[in-house]
Amino acid sequence: MTSQTTQNSQSEIIKTEAFVSGIVLAAGCSSRMRDLGPKQLLRFNQKTLLDRVLNQALKARLNELILVLGHKADSILETLNDYAPETLRVTIAGDYAQGQSRSLRAGLEAVHESAEAAAILLGDQPDLRASTIDQMTTAWRKKRPRLLRPEYCEKEGQNIPGHPVVICRTVWPLMGRLKGDEGAREIIQRHPSWLTTVLLDGPAPRDVDTHSDWKTWVASH
Repeated sequence: MTSQTTQNSQSEIIKTEAFVSGIVLAAGCSSRMRDLGPKQLLRFNQKTLLDRVLNQALKARLNELILVLGHKADSILETLNDYAPETLRVTIAGDYAQGQSRSLRAGLEAVHESAEAAAILLGDQPDLRASTIDQMTTAWRKKRPRLLRPEYCEKEGQNIPGHPVVICRTVWPLMGRLKGDEGAREIIQRHPSWLTTVLLDGPAPRDVDTHSDWKTWVASH
């Protein structure tokens, strides 16, 4: 169960800072996982992959956290009993099979009416840290751009775009018009002047999409 301290700290944030919601997209079919089942439920050291994402998101300075489920939602819900409803709200994207755009829309429709922006997190990035989420939301609260995206400075000198992307409420109506697997990337391509970037040191969090990705992740931990 999430501690009372965490709940109280979230209440203080609501009172003193711009309201930023966190949305974890975890509705996909895990079609590239072969026979391993939903990747959200893959376990390592007694924690599921999704647990690792949620635990970091709950430590971050987000005003609320929305989890979007779809495929195998009932099975995943059975593993979430330790999360207090005051700190984690679940919404179901009934049309998740039509692509990530539907999950994103479901998440945005579920946020608190006071939300001024939403930080989009992926449910298959177990190495995304609370400190990274905080760097992004702090940067957004200072300048409030329409779109804020991290670029990770990797060893090879390349800047790799990644998550979490923070999306201002003014952009949400456009997000609702996306189709299929479209997301923030398509909005950025159409409106590049809306984008502000934040340079972050270190490698970008990797997606766990395939059996090979999972084996590599487990071996590195």
